[in-house]
Amino acid sequence: MNRALGSWVWDVAYYAADPTELLQFCEENRITELYLAIVDAVPDMHYVNLIRQLHEIRVQVAALCGDAQWIYPERRVTYDTFIRRVDAIQQLCGKGPRFYGLHLDANPHTLPEARENNMKDQVEPYISLIQDARRKADTRRLKLEWDMPSWFHILDDPTHKCSLAKTVFSLCDSVNVLTFRDRAEDQFNALLPNLEFAKELKKPLRICFETLSMDESRRKDGNSVVTYYEEGRRFMYQSLYQLQAMTKERYKKFGFAIHDIKRWAQMQQEPLPQYADGVPAMEEEALRAVI
Repeated sequence: MNRALGSWVWDVAYYAADPTELLQFCEENRITELYLAIVDAVPDMHYVNLIRQLHEIRVQVAALCGDAQWIYPERRVTYDTFIRRVDAIQQLCGKGPRFYGLHLDANPHTLPEARENNMKDQVEPYISLIQDARRKADTRRLKLEWDMPSWFHILDDPTHKCSLAKTVFSLCDSVNVLTFRDRAEDQFNALLPNLEFAKELKKPLRICFETLSMDESRRKDGNSVVTYYEEGRRFMYQSLYQLQAMTKERYKKFGFAIHDIKRWAQMQQEPLPQYADGVPAMEEEALRAVI
């Protein structure tokens, strides 16, 4: 696969002391970009070393963080700390490989108050946060990337008189659209409205996959519809290949991202036995064409 393929690394401490496992997995799976979470448990120099080692195998690295509370200016202590850490790590990198961007996962739909009013009171402060991140990225000559639920196109941005999803695309250099479903066709349907915004604004996007075990949106047999955890790695790869074929007919500037790298690496190859009967047959020819 020649397209960009990224992944989130939330448990950086797991890999920081000895990145051998991470580097091997990246090479075996042709990963091109990683989003490294900035966490207290990992010293700045460990990030410098990770960035350097990943650069040697042609993997670029963005600085990852996020908290839904950040939409409120008075609750941005960890946001400010994140930016300071990025600055410190960049300085330690010197003239060597550095973070290429800020990758933020800060969406207010998870807040209790947002659930009560369908985010009507959170849209404006949310956009204000993205605008602030845009300024910070520009000042540092970094790209700004955002993780966005696939359904934000149904929300209005009254200030700019457009969909909230379109505003997110307009403010960011790239958007990871969280098309968390476990069938390629369902992911494509979730992607489509966002694909039109990306195409109109000429912005790259990443089509995203979930691999964690989750307790939401389950079928009658208990198989969650939002993750490939039950279907296994090979079926997920087939879906990736199918999505690539469907998407490239409409737009060229897209890649993929799989959440998250630790769970992806631990994922079983075949469907879990208790769900195998409900998983569509895999096409061996398609599987040979992917990762």
